[in-house]
Amino acid sequence: MYVVLVDWTVSASDAPQFAALLAEQARNSLANEVDCHVFDVCSDPEAQGSFTLYEVYSDAAAFQVHLESAHMAKFAPQADALTLSKSVRILLRLADGSSGPPV
Repeated sequence: MYVVLVDWTVSASDAPQFAALLAEQARNSLANEVDCHVFDVCSDPEAQGSFTLYEVYSDAAAFQVHLESAHMAKFAPQADALTLSKSVRILLRLADGSSGPPV
């Protein structure tokens, strides 16, 4: 599995709007992308405006489909306008935390 971790910082005043954008992006990704398995939106309770996305895709090609989707084209400029900083990490998922074999 192909994991994408995105850390975002926005101003505290923009945090509610940004959280709503992220929630909509998560819903769209899960509803419209068959190979998007997880799209968690997290926030730091001690740092308003700090967000982390945890996304799991079948493979790198599925993530590329995500990047080229219509909902991403709508989301990206809105998110970029509010972003103070952003970092992206790519990981390969070796196990899913269940008692079963690695995925």
